[in-house]
Amino acid sequence: NIFKYFSPKRTEKRFRIVIFEEIRDLIASRTTLSKNVITMQALLKDDLSLDSFDLAELAMELEDTFEVTILDEQLVRFQTVSDIVAFIEHQTIQK
Repeated sequence: NIFKYFSPKRTEKRFRIVIFEEIRDLIASRTTLSKNVITMQALLKDDLSLDSFDLAELAMELEDTFEVTILDEQLVRFQTVSDIVAFIEHQTIQK
């Protein structure tokens, strides 16, 4: 688990950055996109051209990487990279 050395309450901003960087790397690894195109504000479908199949595969990778569960109802709500970061942050803090 990549978060074993973090205390989210004390380093909240850094914690969010680590989550974002990991998500950015996952997206970049499965697409031809440059990492600098994948920003917090990037729209998953419009800016990053991720279709529902891409998002389902990304969700499985996110579940493995962050040790969380992403239900289909939650997945369809993700519009931006920031939405994913907020979800992962919330889920990992609850553990």
